[in-house]
Amino acid sequence: MDNMHIWEEVKQPPKKVLKDITMGRLKGMSSISPQWRYLKATEIFGPCGFGWKYSIDRLWLEPGANNEVVAFADISLFVKIDDVWSEAIPGHGGSKFIALEKVNTPKERLYTSDESYKMAITDALSVAFKALGFGGDIYLSLWDGVKYMVIPERGINENKVADWSLACEEAAEGTIAEFREWWKINQDAITKGCGVEGAALVYEKFVKLGKKKAKK
Repeated sequence: MDNMHIWEEVKQPPKKVLKDITMGRLKGMSSISPQWRYLKATEIFGPCGFGWKYSIDRLWLEPGANNEVVAFADISLFVKIDDVWSEAIPGHGGSKFIALEKVNTPKERLYTSDESYKMAITDALSVAFKALGFGGDIYLSLWDGVKYMVIPERGINENKVADWSLACEEAAEGTIAEFREWWKINQDAITKGCGVEGAALVYEKFVKLGKKKAKK
């Protein structure tokens, strides 16, 4: 098995699944939609519970500064390759259960969240998926999450490839005839946006998805 094939497939999320962080200590950075991770995990390994799964190992609260309270979660992620389940891939995450809001204003108050454990689990899953390469280029500072990164030596706009690959997956949900027509309509735009080599990668996905549809 190619050790890098999963990493290469998930290292760059399409721009549409990124959300700018506008507040807090991470202001100016981008967060990745959790649903994109789950979608890609399902595409690569299979449905949740059959091709990938996770266990919630521990949930707990810890006191923070200024009377805040933080919820933490430890999870174990498992993925299946060639009918073999992986060892546990650990993930640790956190989210504020009681947070201080509107600091240094007359409306300063403590707010209690009823979704803190859910958010901590989501955060922990993102850490575990990160070990498999999900969003790897962002964490390696190879892409700033806003501007498209072009690799000159290969002439491939990898973010455009990711965007068109996701669009290809969405188009595959229609009929086989509609899916074939989708490629004819978009071929020139894909080549222009992704480069010749990049368009070839999108075409590989198109062929792969087309074969799956033909078998159904």
